[in-house]
Amino acid sequence: MNEIKFLAETSLGALLDALGVEQTYVNAVGRGGNVWRELGDAVGPELTEGLRSTRPHNPVKGVFTAATEVVARYGSAAGGDDPLARAGAEKIAVVGMRGCECRALAYMDTVMLSEPSPDPFYAPRRAATTIVSVDCAQAADTCFCNLLGADAFATDVADVNLSPVEGGYVVSALSETGEKVLATADAVLTDANEA
Repeated sequence: MNEIKFLAETSLGALLDALGVEQTYVNAVGRGGNVWRELGDAVGPELTEGLRSTRPHNPVKGVFTAATEVVARYGSAAGGDDPLARAGAEKIAVVGMRGCECRALAYMDTVMLSEPSPDPFYAPRRAATTIVSVDCAQAADTCFCNLLGADAFATDVADVNLSPVEGGYVVSALSETGEKVLATADAVLTDANEA
């Protein structure tokens, strides 16, 4: 997992395609500022600007835990529809998580996945998620990683990490899933040089 590659800005879409998921949530800049939203709503400059700006205004936990969710149906309303069977059925990707968001997700995993009773909706959804983190290119006025002795980049939870550089991103795999993604996207990746 130590192989470091370069991805040109223009090839970002190919990397997203290599994720092989049905739904992608991205950190993108748009009408509502820098927010988490579905990829279909954020393309081109909005996406690349989001990856190079401060962390989003809204928390990423909304991707993993819905504000409201049907957890069961009873009697005639059931109709053979099992909400639990649908949890995690769709593979998703979250692109642009900052190091602080990855650390927050690690805490959330500890709470939601702990025995003796891991959350039956969160666990399959989390298992079906690929995470692409991005190093902070700039800090917001409210950022405080350095005060906690934390890094401005992901060290765990993420599968692939992007480090913004001029003209693109330095890309590295942080997990086996990340290695598979980079192998799939190999045609658009080049070896990173010393610079």
